[in-house]
Amino acid sequence: GSPKAWSIQLKIWILLADVYIASDLPNEAENCIQEAMSINPLSHNVMYMKGKLNVYLSQWQEAKQCFLNAVSANPLYPDALRDLGEAHYNLGEPRLAEKYLKDAAKIDPGCPNTW
Repeated sequence: GSPKAWSIQLKIWILLADVYIASDLPNEAENCIQEAMSINPLSHNVMYMKGKLNVYLSQWQEAKQCFLNAVSANPLYPDALRDLGEAHYNLGEPRLAEKYLKDAAKIDPGCPNTW
């Protein structure tokens, strides 16, 4: 198919994974993430969603790595920076948490979740 069609399909899988996480259905979310990874495994959105699933499962070390990967792929992704800060905080690393939260606030100063 066309690149646009693949891009739309990737977004659909990511959105479905987010809905499943919010609906307390982590296995279904994992399946959606796997489908998205089969389309574009290097997408910052896929890495971010995988991190969100790890947060849901309270797997903070894995979540931190996923958010780091998302930030590596897109350094200006405020949601990944914010959640990376949260992961560092939950792992007992408050200085790193503050650094990433400040970075997220610089990119999107109007986001209430960052503050």
